[in-house]
Amino acid sequence: MTASSVDAPVVITATAEGKSGTSSLGIVTFVKMSSGANFSCGLTLDGTAWCWGLNDRGQVGDGTTTTRLVPTKVLSNVKFTTIAAGAAHTCALTQDGVPYCWGANGTGQSGGGVIGTNQLAPAAVIGGYRFVSIA
Repeated sequence: MTASSVDAPVVITATAEGKSGTSSLGIVTFVKMSSGANFSCGLTLDGTAWCWGLNDRGQVGDGTTTTRLVPTKVLSNVKFTTIAAGAAHTCALTQDGVPYCWGANGTGQSGGGVIGTNQLAPAAVIGGYRFVSIA
């Protein structure tokens, strides 16, 4: 996959009363989407994950618990092929089938081996597992 996560910027120029201003907007195109309870995530063509919405348990994956009103890049350089949002956590698979999860972990759903500590950014599920799909 060679496409960029962010499409070529859209440049907007406005002129009024003899004054001009220019602004550039980056547009993110999602090829896969998944929604949880009060948040959503998407993957770009190159496998970059973006999430937005409620982030009280780290389900946006940006390393914080700050609610995000616009798509925010997940804090990882790992490229994913599929993504699935749960109630308050997210899991995604790499091209090799390695599962990464982030968000709520009250019952161990992040796969990190510790119960009760929310995972604020993607981390590989421990155990060396490989999967062909997630839901």
